[in-house]
Amino acid sequence: MTMMISRRCAIAAGCVAFTLMLSACGSGDSPSSATTAGAAGDPIDGGTGLIIEQAEPRSLDPAVIANSWANSPV
Repeated sequence: MTMMISRRCAIAAGCVAFTLMLSACGSGDSPSSATTAGAAGDPIDGGTGLIIEQAEPRSLDPAVIANSWANSPV
């Protein structure tokens, strides 16, 4: 069983390496989508902003976490 797992890992690693090699050899001459995009429009009033604070959680239990500010409206 261990031989089968290591063989699968070796095949997967080879496929990833081959894919990375092919993507590195790609042409860089394609136009960027950011330069061809039009204007987004005029800004409007209203809406809600979110503040994301990165801090160590006190617990990994989602029901106990009290210091998560990820979805706090401004």
